[in-house]
Amino acid sequence: MRKKLAIYIFVLFCIIFNSCSIGRYLDSPAFVIIDGPNDFVVSNEEFKYLDLGESDKYEIKFLMQLETALEKHNIYSMRIEPTNTDKLFMILISEISFKESTKTEVIASDTFPDSQEVYNVVSCYAGSEFDVYNIGLNGNELLKSTSAYTSKEEKLSNKRTFWQMIFRVNKDNSIYTYTELPEDVFMDLCEKNANKTAAKISKVLYKALK
Repeated sequence: MRKKLAIYIFVLFCIIFNSCSIGRYLDSPAFVIIDGPNDFVVSNEEFKYLDLGESDKYEIKFLMQLETALEKHNIYSMRIEPTNTDKLFMILISEISFKESTKTEVIASDTFPDSQEVYNVVSCYAGSEFDVYNIGLNGNELLKSTSAYTSKEEKLSNKRTFWQMIFRVNKDNSIYTYTELPEDVFMDLCEKNANKTAAKISKVLYKALK
């Protein structure tokens, strides 16, 4: 019974999580003017992965991927505002934000009780906050203010790896494996966050055009 309940909860979580990432394909093309981001926000000063000296590359990566992702929903970016405002919207990106947090894990040795291993496990986050406007002849109408974010974290696990099973070691799960993130993890997070942002925009526009 507990196993079935756990499976049900897991499936429900996957459905809810995927609903945030999967947008709507519009029946006919819509056009957007993208304004921003106005702010580049970081929540701490010391980073393991984020390169503050090259903040522009994160912004460019996010905006380029946002345009690509929007096109998959039949939404196209316009550089200048046309005179025909039918199916024209504005995406005002107020900020893109980045954060790293560290959690200290202390692992005691089963063989040597007084011996401990300390791991600093880092989690990385990227987010965006934006407003969606309908551009009309009588002015701009705010349709929705919302946000999107994505994250990745380093892994610390005592589960047996493939090679540990091959060589028949760590049968008692006493050996921990610490896996760092790729150096360019924030570039990947920018791309994934842009995809989530585009998905949310598509849902707003789909509802507005019904």
